[in-house]
Amino acid sequence: MTAAALRIIKLAGGTILLVVGIAGAILPVLPGWPFLLLALPLLSAASPRVRKLLRVLRIRYPSIFRVYDFAAMNSQRIIRRIRRVRRRHTSTRRPRPAQYRSKTS
Repeated sequence: MTAAALRIIKLAGGTILLVVGIAGAILPVLPGWPFLLLALPLLSAASPRVRKLLRVLRIRYPSIFRVYDFAAMNSQRIIRRIRRVRRRHTSTRRPRPAQYRSKTS
């Protein structure tokens, strides 16, 4: 997976979690904070603006960022696990048997 593809995946995942978090802040049924805290590490890994915003917020609200640090650690762990599984599956691919190969004339 290239760096550009990984950046797009982080942005897409962070954006989806951000939208769900904002919806959760508006709707009384859905809690928004967990989704927002999960979205920030993903977006900060892909965007310098969000990284700068997080630095400012970390100084202003240090107690909230204990939870953020926990979410960042878990998101990094999940990304490493996905990479490990992907490497394991791509390295053990076997060639298809001859009976299933497409016949080219």
